[in-house]
Amino acid sequence: MLTTTTTRVLEPGELDAALAVLDRDPVANAFVAARVQTAGLHPWRLGGEMWGWYADGRLE
Repeated sequence: MLTTTTTRVLEPGELDAALAVLDRDPVANAFVAARVQTAGLHPWRLGGEMWGWYADGRLE
C-alpha cells in the first residue's frame, strides 16, 4: 500500500486535531499541550509555528 506523507504548518482551525495528537502521550507532551491549550495555534501567540506530519491526510 502506498502512503502519502507531508509536513506543513498547522493552521488555527486544526486545533482539535493537534490536541488529539498531543493527548496520545500526555506526559511526554505536557509542556507543548499546555502552550497550545493556552495560545492555540496562532504563531504570534504560541511563540512560533507548529508543524504537523500528515500521513494519508491525517495528522499524526
